[in-house]
Amino acid sequence: MTSTGRRRSVIASIAWCPFVLHLAASSVVSDGVTVSRLSVVALVLSSVGLAAWSMRHLAHSGMASLFVTSASTSLWYAYPGALLVASATYRQQALGSTELSDRDLTAIAGVELFFGLVVMFSLLKGREGGGLPKVWIGTTSPERLVGMGLICVGVGFAPMATMGPSLSSTVQAVADSRRTEKDWVTTDNVGNARSALLVLTSSLGVAGGTALLTAGIFRSAGTGTRIASLVAGLVTGVLFAVDTGTRAIVVLLFVPPFGAWLISRRILLKRSSVAWLMAGAIVLFVAQRELLVARNPLRPFGVDETVLDVVSVSGTIDFFSETIHSFSFVPGLHDWFREHFLVQFATNPVPRFLWKGKPTSSLGLEYAYWRWGVDIYAGKGNVLPGVVGQEYMSWGWLGVVEAAAVMGLLAVAVERMARAAVSVKDPAAIAASVMVGAWVVLSYRMLSPGILYPVITFVALVTLARRRLKKAKATDPAEKHLVW
Repeated sequence: MTSTGRRRSVIASIAWCPFVLHLAASSVVSDGVTVSRLSVVALVLSSVGLAAWSMRHLAHSGMASLFVTSASTSLWYAYPGALLVASATYRQQALGSTELSDRDLTAIAGVELFFGLVVMFSLLKGREGGGLPKVWIGTTSPERLVGMGLICVGVGFAPMATMGPSLSSTVQAVADSRRTEKDWVTTDNVGNARSALLVLTSSLGVAGGTALLTAGIFRSAGTGTRIASLVAGLVTGVLFAVDTGTRAIVVLLFVPPFGAWLISRRILLKRSSVAWLMAGAIVLFVAQRELLVARNPLRPFGVDETVLDVVSVSGTIDFFSETIHSFSFVPGLHDWFREHFLVQFATNPVPRFLWKGKPTSSLGLEYAYWRWGVDIYAGKGNVLPGVVGQEYMSWGWLGVVEAAAVMGLLAVAVERMARAAVSVKDPAAIAASVMVGAWVVLSYRMLSPGILYPVITFVALVTLARRRLKKAKATDPAEKHLVW
């Protein structure tokens, strides 16, 4: 067995430890609470350990895809699971009980099974020699990217400029985030002609802001162009994030250019990479907290907040608990939904005003009504079950396997895209691959096409900004083994 094969075997063994420990402990320990605690601790150690290790070895094949899967599991499942184990108060808030019960064991086993499988799928060796699409051969023109970015931003801000009653009222409405109803922001869960137009303009605006920020990291661009594009992109990003109150937009706007900067400047190969990544994570966490508070009209920042509210992000990243709720809801209280996410991806691009009978997902509707007592199609707001709970409520344990296969193979595709982008040493292509990776991480909350449109738009902008070369430059043989 080669060294790569041995490394993959060790990684797979670590990923399966929580699930195997869970089964072993269940057979010898009668106390379900003890089994739950032990298995959750094992999940935390395995997922966080693999995420940290893969981050330090991104130059090796398969480590980028492993980082995506293990870091995503750590964020959305292992970290909230650790909070459940550590705090009785949080257990009461999240589950309605101060103790994990025997009925929760099955759901916890589902998360652990998902983690073992998703890591195995993320380690699958992709086809060697895979490169960028032919339309991407060449280099990106930063000036062209800035121009198209400005056009997209203009279109994105058009609804705000035309539907706002006055300048002062519009500025105040933007600052109020979701505390104020705005004609230019759609929060409906069932679309119409107006919402379809607003989704389109918003996607163009977000992609345009990302394009401006990305153009600012090009060394080939003039200093004035870089500064102007960075300032314009920053202003665009802040306005869109605050106006919509959608935290995923923060990720899609700022993570791709920041990731492309770290990669293109080879910072991830230096010892300072951990410090840069920690700084970026802290800034992102603070931005998420600020937006979360801005969306709450009843509680200003810092008022009546506890340490637990802060560290748990008010439970908004806890899909470990949502998985437990999902396993309780189906099949005990509801039949299997038998819905496939591919149907949503296939039908979602068609506006509802053009297709009156377009199918809607009953899974999200029924689950949100059971959890919150609200009709998401009649009003606003939603609760996501997490990808494990989503697939389990439709297909049972086969759904958990399918979720792991989909997320693992998506991570492999992101790594292949990133490797190809690095081979041509183009920051815009790298930013596009990072943006696709960010979408994959966000999709652990639920496989849905809702936030995919800004990603598709940005990839299209990068494609249009390419300058074709008669002959692509060869990669330095000494750097072929590098991912970043």
